Amino acid sequence: TESVAKLTNKFILEQNYPNPFNPLTLIEYNIPYDSHVKIEIYILTGKRILSLVDKEYSAGYHQIIWNGKNKNGSDVPSGIYFIKSFLGEGFKNIIKSTVIR
Repeated sequence: TESVAKLTNKFILEQNYPNPFNPLTLIEYNIPYDSHVKIEIYILTGKRILSLVDKEYSAGYHQIIWNGKNKNGSDVPSGIYFIKSFLGEGFKNIIKSTVIR
């Protein structure tokens, strides 16, 4: 889903909602210009457990749902996770999310 009304000149990763969550959370982000975007999930130790997004996007508002699973399709345990977003080579945003099982 995209909305021109939310278009800004900054790369924005909104706080996921709901947070804490079980079983799903919505991640919304705004891209100021066409670019390659990555959104990845990490555990507290810094290990990446899932790549949610890794592709080219057009400028605008986007959203994706994380179902609380890792790259193997298994439910992640309760705990704190970091959602990291990368825009091209230069910008990075990080938010903290909590899974409750």
